[in-house]
Amino acid sequence: MQELEPTWQHALSVWWLLVWRGAVGGLLIGGLAGFIFGLVGGMMHMPMDTITRVILGGVVGSIWGIGVRMALRKQYGKFHIALVPKAQIKETTSDYDRGKLPAGY
Repeated sequence: MQELEPTWQHALSVWWLLVWRGAVGGLLIGGLAGFIFGLVGGMMHMPMDTITRVILGGVVGSIWGIGVRMALRKQYGKFHIALVPKAQIKETTSDYDRGKLPAGY
């Protein structure tokens, strides 16, 4: 397996995916959940105390794990993120140190 050296362009690509999907997803999921909980709570005359808001925010926020999983599966132009066992990383790194990988990798 060939390994790319992480660059600022790579980091920026991954960061941007997480930021824009987090903003849009948070707005949509948070807005929808707030509307539903507010509507149901209002119809049932339930007070929304702070602890209830914190718990609901945590539940809705945990959905963001889906966005992170999407970032791990996405193809970023010339690269993708791979989760590799440590033993394989050590082999690849030692091959790189010995000059066995092509230039530019």
